[in-house]
Amino acid sequence: MNLSGNRVKKIYHNCCMYNSCMGICCPKIVATLLVVFICIGMTTSIKAQTDSLSVKVALGMRGKWQTGNSNQFAINPSLLVLLGNQKASTELSLSYHYLKVEEFRILNEFWTGATTGFMSSKRIFPLVAVHYGFADSYKINRMFLAGAGGGMNITKPKANLKAQLYAYGGYINMVFDEEVRHSGPALGASLRFETNTARRAQFKLKLMSYNSMKDTSFWGLNNEVTIAWRVVKGLFVTLSHSTIFNNISAESIKKTNTLMLFGLQYQFFNHNNSKS
Repeated sequence: MNLSGNRVKKIYHNCCMYNSCMGICCPKIVATLLVVFICIGMTTSIKAQTDSLSVKVALGMRGKWQTGNSNQFAINPSLLVLLGNQKASTELSLSYHYLKVEEFRILNEFWTGATTGFMSSKRIFPLVAVHYGFADSYKINRMFLAGAGGGMNITKPKANLKAQLYAYGGYINMVFDEEVRHSGPALGASLRFETNTARRAQFKLKLMSYNSMKDTSFWGLNNEVTIAWRVVKGLFVTLSHSTIFNNISAESIKKTNTLMLFGLQYQFFNHNNSKS
């Protein structure tokens, strides 16, 4: 009996160690994947001897008003990096929301995503995508979505107009309030539209969705509309509105939330048209 009890304890201990390691390593794995995708895009661009590398960096600092789970104002720093040429294009986005009142942390949210498209100037092209984040106000301890699929240019890409549709299949892992709520195969989709007038006024529309292939009731939508107006060269005033819907959410968390963001964004462009 003692030997059997020891074996049970050893198995339990090993399982706990495994779960703990997975919890620690998962963010590191995600971060590594994001870096790899960026490196793929950069390497492909640099190695293309007859192609030019374009770079766009947008650094923002905005205030955020959220309605739904909380009616609070928070600070939202954000970063967007776009690298691309005719061979590959990589987009990396990071957004952080934080608010602390006295000893209470009301908001602590981090979202990041990376998408790499290959030959993205063509009508239809392959792509890979990764999204990762957490949000206290939604009781989401971890959201991880990764997959591979294809993209389509709805219109021919131009300097002042871009409209693309993404669709991919992969894996999703969602943890609500320290409990794994869903884990399994999933589909992801995104519609993106962007236009500008002589780089002075910009309009952007982004629609994103996730859909479980294991549980059809597990799905969500997120839309973001952004208007930006250039004040001086590189500096823009921005106004954004987002509606976030999760069909299944943590206990006591509302399914629908809205965000209003207003602030400044600095954009840096580097379009190299010379042949290397």
